[in-house]
Amino acid sequence: MNVLDGNDDTFWAPESGEGTSSLLVSFNEPTTFNVVSIEEAIQNGQRIESFTVEYRTGESDEWQSFGSGATIGSKRLVSGVEVTATDIKITVDSYNDKLPEISTVEVYAAGDLFGDKPVVLNGLTAIDNTEMEKSGNWTAETINDCHNSTSMYTSAANAAASFTFTGSRFFLYGTQDPNHGSARITIDGTEAALINTHSSTRDTNALLYASDTLEYGEHTVAITVVGDGAVGLDAAGYLNNQGAGMLNFETTALTMEEDEVYTLGLYRVGGSSGRVDVTVNFEPGTAVQNFFDTEPQNVVFEDGETYKEVTVTTKRVDGTATGADKGDTNFTVTMDINSTEGAGKAIQGENSAVNVTIKDAERHHSDTTELKALIAATDVPNTGYTSDSYAALTAALEAAKAVQDDDGVDAILKAYNDLNAAYRNLVRAGGIELPVVVGETVTIEAETGAVENNTADDDGWPATVADFGWASGGKGVDAVKSLDTVSYYLDVQKAGRYEVTLSYRSGNLANSIVYTSDPVGNITAGSVSAGASSTAEGTKQAVFTLEIPTAGLVEWIIRGGAEEAPQMDKFDVRLVEVIAQEYTITASAGEHGSISPSGEVTVTEGENQTFAITPDAGYKVKDVKVDGVSVGAVTEYTFENVSADASIEAEFALEKYTEDNRFQFPAEVGASAALEAELASEIINDESNDNGWPCVVTDADWASGGQFVDAINAGDVVKYYYNAPVAGTYQVTVTYKSGSMANQLSWSSEPEGLIESGTVDAGASSTAGAPKTKEFEIVVTEAGEGTWVFTGPAGKSPQLDKFDITLKEAEEPENVSKTTLEYFLNSAKEHLANGDVDDCVQSIKDLFNEAITEGEAVMADAHASREEVMNATLKLVKAIHALEMKAADKTDLEMAVELGDMIDLSKYVEAGQKEFADALAAAKEVLADSDVLQGDVDNAWDALVTAMENLRLKADKDALEDLLNEAAGLDLSRYTDESAAAFRTALASAQAVFADETLSEADQQTVDDAVAALSEAKSLLVEKTP
Repeated sequence: MNVLDGNDDTFWAPESGEGTSSLLVSFNEPTTFNVVSIEEAIQNGQRIESFTVEYRTGESDEWQSFGSGATIGSKRLVSGVEVTATDIKITVDSYNDKLPEISTVEVYAAGDLFGDKPVVLNGLTAIDNTEMEKSGNWTAETINDCHNSTSMYTSAANAAASFTFTGSRFFLYGTQDPNHGSARITIDGTEAALINTHSSTRDTNALLYASDTLEYGEHTVAITVVGDGAVGLDAAGYLNNQGAGMLNFETTALTMEEDEVYTLGLYRVGGSSGRVDVTVNFEPGTAVQNFFDTEPQNVVFEDGETYKEVTVTTKRVDGTATGADKGDTNFTVTMDINSTEGAGKAIQGENSAVNVTIKDAERHHSDTTELKALIAATDVPNTGYTSDSYAALTAALEAAKAVQDDDGVDAILKAYNDLNAAYRNLVRAGGIELPVVVGETVTIEAETGAVENNTADDDGWPATVADFGWASGGKGVDAVKSLDTVSYYLDVQKAGRYEVTLSYRSGNLANSIVYTSDPVGNITAGSVSAGASSTAEGTKQAVFTLEIPTAGLVEWIIRGGAEEAPQMDKFDVRLVEVIAQEYTITASAGEHGSISPSGEVTVTEGENQTFAITPDAGYKVKDVKVDGVSVGAVTEYTFENVSADASIEAEFALEKYTEDNRFQFPAEVGASAALEAELASEIINDESNDNGWPCVVTDADWASGGQFVDAINAGDVVKYYYNAPVAGTYQVTVTYKSGSMANQLSWSSEPEGLIESGTVDAGASSTAGAPKTKEFEIVVTEAGEGTWVFTGPAGKSPQLDKFDITLKEAEEPENVSKTTLEYFLNSAKEHLANGDVDDCVQSIKDLFNEAITEGEAVMADAHASREEVMNATLKLVKAIHALEMKAADKTDLEMAVELGDMIDLSKYVEAGQKEFADALAAAKEVLADSDVLQGDVDNAWDALVTAMENLRLKADKDALEDLLNEAAGLDLSRYTDESAAAFRTALASAQAVFADETLSEADQQTVDDAVAALSEAKSLLVEKTP
């Protein structure tokens, strides 16, 4: 058979391209596979529009679905669960009835990229949690998604699990959960990592840890629970292929421009023994063969090699030339390991495929917005790049800045790609690596610097590298004056404070150096005295502190002081203290959602920063990009161990139509709107009739929005909140897939009758191939808001993708006279312009504004009903009638309240206090009421002033109080019984008067009489005789 001969020049083709065609491939014996590889005879052009793959285990058995897709192109891999079959059948539809041609068909069992992905990576040897050594209290679980359906967890601090293996790398799998915490991993007794298993969502077979490459041999791994949350373990997997290793791409996601070349790295980890031959493939997705270079590339890792590169090339496809809006498209980069020589078999690693997104040039570069953003990001100073690479960047920047919006997509795209490539290709000139561990020292030989002599002040003694027999390297730098420079490029990994010891010789006590940096400020400028009376004194040292507040490449520039520099031998640089850097993460959110925190968020080096992404009601997270690369539709993202500036941006999409955000029917004849079926306001599944197939929203590539409504069984209900500005007849085109000719669509509305009920056939014999469409009409009987309701009929409904809705015929609007409305609207506007409303209470001002706004809207609405016209007119009439409701003058009341607040009630008798307090509180309420009328203000003033008048000051009891205090200190036993008794009587009377709180100023005589009586009784006290 031509598809099995390995020759791309031979191929299978049916007799005709009309309709569907099927290719049957039979195996000599039952064959196990999870991937079917199909190649078109691409030399004759791409002809296949869609395909399905089926399999069976014998001639008498039913065909089973294995997979399906849109295009095939030069090569298409169809993945599925692992099956064993005797035959496969490939059914194809072609573009425009062209004759489909297939050159090659292969089946094989592939790694984790395809099929049902196992917990433990294919090619690794698994160790189940049940096989691990355990200490502490671990709880076993049965979880179907886990390896061998088992898992275990514990919250006990210091509980541990361990295992021993022979190999060169291992992986640990387990549970990530909002309530889980940390664990320490040790390898052969040495702590290797502290892992955090906390996550905002639960995943029972997450990859918790992947080790670095280990020396091939036996290793023991221990996992110890910290105790800040539970830790769940599923299994471990280890690599034991005699050090042949595993292959990973540098990334799993890549975004490219059209007409761009990207160098993609391919790493060999877990060992590098033996020779590995690899083919890198470029598989179509929504991007077809003319969108990118599909030619496979061969890569060979020789023994000991760990890194290779391949090129990913996209092509320019002008969507406007075909009249098609292609949008962003994607394809996949995969790998096949052909052979391994000299060791065990190398395997595909955890990053064995790259999803490549091609940005649509027409969408992204119709103007220079994105180009200007790239210019701002790449216009950087030269901080140690090679002159050639920096010159290329400068040239690309100048060219990009010259491009204008009207230069066109191709010119803008070229400038963008050229600038992006120039920035990506910047090459560091390198630098002297300063120490990264506190206490470590790096020696910089002075003669390794770039010496620049300025002849203006060298006096015949130019700054130069000179031979010094006494110097550590036999050379040093001599005669550096104030206009000369010696420069050193430093690679600063850690911002911090460095102790520098300069070894030198000098014959001048005034010798010194001064230093700065480029970029300015990356090293704090300073000066150092480094002199001696004679070089005969031998080598001396000057010790100083070098402050480097910013990590990165920096040029350290040294000049001579006023009396020039000494003869410099070397600089011993020791890291004394590390300064944590501050980095900025720029967080932004698109419409219909938020990100928190947002804006420019400052994060200290080494810390983590978490962002919460929250969609608005009725919306969902569509995508989150970190530094321009998608991390999926997550609602939380954490930057861990921050070491550079970064960005995070969130994009949101409509999740469902809500009462506040309804689907809008088109309002003009001929206008159209698309209703995505998956945005249903409500789905009601009839569990009694779903037979295990509930009515749900399901993901699918064939659907226009990537999702469709599936399994609308009899009794299920799907609702859509809508607003129809115009009543009339609408042409509807539904896009769907169906596997039953009995499928129908049946609809009505809530409230009943807003949309005339109806039913239409919408079936097909098979869901294979391209989606189907069906046209029908609906009648909206009344403009306004409602709910479009689809109910599953007896024959069920198809898989719904979308409804394209066009207003075919609008109901003639009711001929409503607006003359009266227009009169009162103009009258209200005139009152407003004349200032008649200025003195009205606030509620009347608000009523005027609302009535005018509503009246203008109804006047402008050609479809306004009689009821709407009448309601708007009535509101205007009410506003005009209320003009007499003038705002009250509160000046007198404000003064009365202010006076009331000054009164100290403790100085007044209790009678009248409550009435005063109530009147004051009521007056304050009146003041706060913006709609109060003058009569109410006057009444409140009268009540408060009257209550003030009725307050009575308490009688003055100060003299009585003083006299009582004196009496309290008397010893009446010293006095005769008769005089003491008279005094006690007067005292009791005075105390009663003092305790009487009802006595006011009018009762002052009573108080004074009590004072006089008590004073007289005191004076008449007679002392006893001895």
